[in-house]
Amino acid sequence: MTTPLTIVSGKNPKVVKPLIEVRKPIVSQGTAYKAWEATPWLYRAPGESLSFVPQYWLNPTDLTDSVQFPKNGAGLGGCCGIAGIGGPNQLCRCKCPIGTLQDDCMTPKVFIPEPDATVWVEGNEDYPAP
Repeated sequence: MTTPLTIVSGKNPKVVKPLIEVRKPIVSQGTAYKAWEATPWLYRAPGESLSFVPQYWLNPTDLTDSVQFPKNGAGLGGCCGIAGIGGPNQLCRCKCPIGTLQDDCMTPKVFIPEPDATVWVEGNEDYPAP
């Protein structure tokens, strides 16, 4: 679903916490930041979408063509882009929700995968490209 990524953890004291600015990517291409706080740029009550931790914050340019928008437009609302405040708005080819893309004037540019729909694979020996 993504290009190869280097995962860095927010618990590592050597890792600098990403700068969160609206309309800018949180992390550079090829990096997944493992955050131990839920979307700090938007308030999230426990149980709300995107309130889970840890979260992985990815650069949206790392998504491949196998990630799709829902045909009904669910979760895509925003005034200048995709707000993603309603939760998962990206699907895999099988049409299962896999994560939330945010790219609106009130959010940074980020893709946050759903934890129950994400499997992190080291290398690709066991999972060859389709």
